[in-house]
Amino acid sequence: METRGVFSCFFAVLKVKISLMARYLKILFFTLIVAVAAFSFYQFGQEKPSKEWSGISVNIFEKIKLVGKKEVDLAPLKSGLEKELSGYQGEVAIAVTDLKTGNSISIEGDKIYFPASSIKALIMGSVLKDVEAGRYSPSSVDKLLSDMMSRSSNYAANTLMVEIGMTNTVLIHGFSDGDPNVPRQRFGANALTANDANLFWQKLFSGKILGEEMTKKALEYSKLPSVKLIYTPEKAALYHKPGYIELIDSETYIDTGVVEAERFSYVVSFLSRNNPTHQAGADFGLKATKIIYEWFAQNYQ
Repeated sequence: METRGVFSCFFAVLKVKISLMARYLKILFFTLIVAVAAFSFYQFGQEKPSKEWSGISVNIFEKIKLVGKKEVDLAPLKSGLEKELSGYQGEVAIAVTDLKTGNSISIEGDKIYFPASSIKALIMGSVLKDVEAGRYSPSSVDKLLSDMMSRSSNYAANTLMVEIGMTNTVLIHGFSDGDPNVPRQRFGANALTANDANLFWQKLFSGKILGEEMTKKALEYSKLPSVKLIYTPEKAALYHKPGYIELIDSETYIDTGVVEAERFSYVVSFLSRNNPTHQAGADFGLKATKIIYEWFAQNYQ
């Protein structure tokens, strides 16, 4: 009987210990799951937003902030720009498109301007589309595209137009350095509006004009211009093509493209003519587009 009692006590104690051990294991397992989840969440938070060719990518924290957030209204930005433009002596058209929402505003957005060299962005898009179609290799047009977008070579632009069959397109002005065999017409035949320019850059940046590889190349070429009228701090990227000329519509200054920052991206087109002076057009372009950048930075904190 004593032996049976001892065994009963032993098994009772063992049962209690096993029960406690099982409980501890459950707690340990749950703690481990929580730790792994917390570490994974932390790792996501440490990732920087990737700046891929197809557009802005936001990290998990930014996605959380955007959930349920009221859509940013561009109307106050338009009012501020209209006030700034009302005190300027030259003619100006501006268009802005928020690439997160697709919403746009414009001032004189459908007014026709002489595009100067900003039209070369369209040539770039057409050339890269032909490369995709296999009409010629990327290496055969790489230097021409680089020269056209970086130092705005008219010779490169006209040569590319001939190579891709744009015989009816006009791209010529007083600073032409093209081949005499390249087709050309009179001054002033080109035309561009701020709204049309925004539409082009919006579709290019979102990958709706070219495939993935050629869109990436287009954005690489579009970072080459050294002259810019679109304000962009060093921490942001600018994909654009400026243009200016002193002989058409008196002091024409234009810049159109995409500004990509960590928390936002937008398309902006600044078209101007009849500026008081050459420098005034450049200065006002930077001033107006700085207002736009600072407005986005403030509203996408």
